[in-house]
Amino acid sequence: LRELKSYALGGAGTPFLLMLIAQGPALVLGKLYESAVLGIYSNCERLSKIGEDICLRVLAPVAIPAYAKLKGDPRKLAEAWLKSMRTIALVVFPGAVGLVWMGNALPAVVFKPEYGSIAWLFPVLALRGGIASINSLIGPLFWAIGEPWRDRRAQAARLLVLLTVAVPLAFEFGATGYAAGACCAISTAFAVSMTQ
Repeated sequence: LRELKSYALGGAGTPFLLMLIAQGPALVLGKLYESAVLGIYSNCERLSKIGEDICLRVLAPVAIPAYAKLKGDPRKLAEAWLKSMRTIALVVFPGAVGLVWMGNALPAVVFKPEYGSIAWLFPVLALRGGIASINSLIGPLFWAIGEPWRDRRAQAARLLVLLTVAVPLAFEFGATGYAAGACCAISTAFAVSMTQ
């Protein structure tokens, strides 16, 4: 019971942090600009997060029990985690590079040219999506080994960067600025996770 309480307290607040991060574009861009800007951002973000969504919805539910079984053997756990990271990197990075290379052409095809575009928005979001895909394998590892507070720490750092970098960039450069700040934020979460 004590271990369960410790685990629950370690993860406390993480869903709230993730909700704030997910709602960040609506909270910031929705207040600063007309709704069309938020609509373009949201659609481009949704399109750029395909790799991350696959990792979170398909791999995370499988990874947590698998990592938990290996918790007692750090060497096997490290091998399994690195193997999954390599596999995802081999799939996600070429996809992310392709999305960045396509630029705003892909959203124009998917959503029609009348939908509009914002310069450099989709490539920056695609870069963020590639980093987020890799990062999405780290949180399940922390939860599986019974240390969810490590994931909370990474998400808190991510939110802090969103507030201190993405919001000022949104004021200065609009939706693309916010996307660049979001890219910095997910990179920070990745760096914090890897140093733990």
